[in-house]
Amino acid sequence: MADMPLLSARIGDERIDRVIDTQLDALGESREIDQELAAILGEHLLDLHQRGIIGAHTALPNRYINEISSWNIMCGIETSPIEPREVATEFIAHRMLPSLVYIHLMLAASFIKSGTPRDQAIELAKQQIDSGTSRLHMAQIEVHDHVSGEDLALHFDNWMPVIYDKSVPSLEDARSGRLHRGSLAQDLEPSAMRSLEIKLESGDFIITDWVRAAGFTDLVDHGDPYRGASERQSEQESFRYAKDFGFTSVRTARTSIEVVSNGSILAVVARDDDIADSVIGFESLGRLDYDLRQVTIADRKALEAIFTTIHGDPVLAASSLQEAMTDETIRLPTMPGIYRVNFSGTGSIDQFLPSRHPLRQDGLTVIMMLEHVSGLPTADEASA
Repeated sequence: MADMPLLSARIGDERIDRVIDTQLDALGESREIDQELAAILGEHLLDLHQRGIIGAHTALPNRYINEISSWNIMCGIETSPIEPREVATEFIAHRMLPSLVYIHLMLAASFIKSGTPRDQAIELAKQQIDSGTSRLHMAQIEVHDHVSGEDLALHFDNWMPVIYDKSVPSLEDARSGRLHRGSLAQDLEPSAMRSLEIKLESGDFIITDWVRAAGFTDLVDHGDPYRGASERQSEQESFRYAKDFGFTSVRTARTSIEVVSNGSILAVVARDDDIADSVIGFESLGRLDYDLRQVTIADRKALEAIFTTIHGDPVLAASSLQEAMTDETIRLPTMPGIYRVNFSGTGSIDQFLPSRHPLRQDGLTVIMMLEHVSGLPTADEASA
């Protein structure tokens, strides 16, 4: 494009010489030059966007990658309290400097040391910088998808971000026998409301953030609770808890919850501060405030079985379970039976409910919803 502005010209020969002469080998070694180059690169990106040369990244709408979100804030299709200019110069540019600027200047310094004429090495570096393309495997930026939990690679092609899946070799990688970029990352299935079933046998229904008792996390999570896991990983864990231990736990972004019921629906919700003190059409059965962004539900018999496995002694198990029932626990008398639990790894399900559903209310986040499916199986049915 004839009027394509050149980043190397904006950086200037003096700054290029400074980087090469100091043989900079890592971002952050020279704070002053970092700040200068980041400001220049940020302004360059904003100029390219204003000229229509670059735009938003929309190829992976069902993934959430911080770097892509920042890019789209810069391009104006995502909102943020931080101004697009600040995002471009303070975050995006700093992440891009190593793979689009420094690496080429470092290579130029290496070539000069090896005998390549300085002017020739610098001219080649300028061409690579002006291409806005990170072709080298070592120039990739490691990024994390918070939906799938996958670690991916960010490259740039003509100034546009491109996400690669390093775990899937491309044809080029297969031919060369070495892993370079990997293959283009594919989008995920859209987030959705998930459903599982749990058995409430005792009529003593327990709701908390997490069961804080010696040995509990070691048993159900092998000592490594998943509370920081991704959306899809947390959903898998919710299903695993139900299958292996008879309780379940789901993640949420909220730390203040309320249990409500209208007689046929039992739900765990969170209300915004500026809405009414009650959920319309529902009775409040209890509230909890805690620091852990998690909601755990269980029947007392399921927990008794877990504590018996931990302690080996039913009496000690019962005592330990009673100690775990702290002020951060809601206990409800509930009709025994099989219950369907609706939840999502996104932390809420209200966006998946029909528009006229009684829980679709302004300012209300629905974390989890339980519906009675059937009574408990008889002894004959259970043994069949």
